Amino acid sequence: MFALASVHSRPYSMNPLRLLQSTAALAMLTTAVPSSSAIEVKLDATKTGAPISPYIYGQFIEHLGRCIYGGIWAEMLEDRKFYFPITADYSPYRTLKDSAYPVVGASPWQIIGDAGAVTMVKEGAFVGSHSPRVNAGAGLRQRDLGLVAARNYDGYLWAKPLTGGAEIEIALVWGEGASGRASTRLVFAGDGFSRQTFRFAPTTGSENGGALELRVIRGDVLLGPPSLMPADHVHGMRADTLALLKQLNGTVYRWPGGNFVSGYDWRDGIGDRDRRPPRKNPAW
Repeated sequence: MFALASVHSRPYSMNPLRLLQSTAALAMLTTAVPSSSAIEVKLDATKTGAPISPYIYGQFIEHLGRCIYGGIWAEMLEDRKFYFPITADYSPYRTLKDSAYPVVGASPWQIIGDAGAVTMVKEGAFVGSHSPRVNAGAGLRQRDLGLVAARNYDGYLWAKPLTGGAEIEIALVWGEGASGRASTRLVFAGDGFSRQTFRFAPTTGSENGGALELRVIRGDVLLGPPSLMPADHVHGMRADTLALLKQLNGTVYRWPGGNFVSGYDWRDGIGDRDRRPPRKNPAW
């Protein structure tokens, strides 16, 4: 969904009709000329001015509905910086529940295993006010992911082992049983956060029945942001959405636009995107 301004795909010159309208308006404003005076206007339609730059007119996009998240931005995971505390009460959608695009108003992460094995920790948080501590034997799951068959999906996970070392199983789920999932194990060591990557390719698609699971196999950990994107993304933007935008032939896109700008602090957009603070959108 985009708010559109006037768009011109190529330069154009003022046409004679527009020039005539402008001249007539100017004539009406010249009230000081006596009514008995004759006014002669000559038009030369063969003379045109310099072309208007195609970059004067364009479009803007903002964080409204699924325009950015779930739209042009390729990141598939909601609240990957854990802005909302993770609790045993898994009820992420608070508005538009019965629509195709429900809005997250609580943590979209569902606890796997013992709910008491997942706590929110302020000290040493990766980013924001807290990070989830997940003990061995427990994990987190994010559901309602849309997946395309045979497409590669790239992801990564930040984690900090709290007991000398840790092993985390990452699984992408698109169906029932062993044939409906793929998994890999990531090993984390050292005293700080480190990032490990993974790639999956589901054999069948699912409009919103996919899930990403993070299970701590060995050692207790603090989790940093996970990520999951289609492997063909273009600097974080969805390739299929960019292809549709090209069909609009817009020369300039102003981002961010709209009411979102009123609550945006440019300093929040500096540096590694994983380290940028999570913010609530005050406009929408």
